Amino acid sequence: KLANRYFSPDEIERINKEEDKNGMFTRIWAAKESFIKALGVTLSHSLREAALSFENENNISCRGYRIYSQIISDYIFCCCPLTEEECEIEIKEMLK
Repeated sequence: KLANRYFSPDEIERINKEEDKNGMFTRIWAAKESFIKALGVTLSHSLREAALSFENENNISCRGYRIYSQIISDYIFCCCPLTEEECEIEIKEMLK
C-alpha cells in the first residue's frame, strides 16, 4: 500500500478516519508533492519524513511551511510558498 510506504502514521490514521479515503489520500499526496517541489528536491526525497500537520481542511503545514489546499470541481490544488506571503489559489477558468 502506498500510504504505508510514504505516509506518516498520523496521516494514515487521518485517511482511515475519513469516509472518502481515496479523496484524503489524494489530498495528502498533493500537499506532500507541493512541499517537496517548493524545496526543489525530487519526489524520491523521503515523503514519509515530510509529515503533514492539518490545521483545517485547507491549511496544512510541514516543517514550518504552510501548504494551502483547495478543492475545485474534482481537482485538488496545493501551494507551498517558501515565504510568509499568503498564497491564494484562484481558478479563473477550467479547460473545457
